[in-house]
Amino acid sequence: MALNAGLHVAGVDVGTTCGSIKGAQLYEEFYKWIVKRYQLNPKVRLIGQSNGGLIAYAWAFRHPEQVEKIFGIYPATDLRTWPGLHKLAGSLLVPQPPDQTPGRITPEGLAFPYDSREKLERNLLKINPIENLAPLARAGIEILHIHGDQDKLVPMEDNSVELVQRYRSLGGSARLDVMKGLGHGGVEFFHYRPAADFLVAK
Repeated sequence: MALNAGLHVAGVDVGTTCGSIKGAQLYEEFYKWIVKRYQLNPKVRLIGQSNGGLIAYAWAFRHPEQVEKIFGIYPATDLRTWPGLHKLAGSLLVPQPPDQTPGRITPEGLAFPYDSREKLERNLLKINPIENLAPLARAGIEILHIHGDQDKLVPMEDNSVELVQRYRSLGGSARLDVMKGLGHGGVEFFHYRPAADFLVAK
């Protein structure tokens, strides 16, 4: 449907970067390359699924002039709710004894530049996607999320509901379609016609 509407589908795997600064920089390099290489429209329509929500929003709030729409599929939007701040600072996650706290999950070279949770918390307002929605609202970016109301991994209330409320309070256009009875996954999310309509609409 997207291809028939004249859209091009592209992406780059930045791993479980959770919206890190270096991850967003890598995404920007890919954006510049692909727009120039294929002479594409510089305004993109982002799709962020799960951890991809953090990645999409982290790039979007730094480059709102390059974004037209954001579609989230049970997206994480607040680092505190998923993966949790204890997974974003310190040493890389390695097998740990049961009585020790596991380290970070972000990959080497693309992690947040903080060696402790305390430093991460001090900088949270400038790196957490849900705290940086104003640039998106000012740019007039449209947002649609679909989220299961039984999602235990990325809770709908703390992520999609909270983001939509904040975005609307900033004057932005945002909608949340609740998928009743669904958790974190399911084919229903990928056969949801209103989402396709949102993405291809002029």
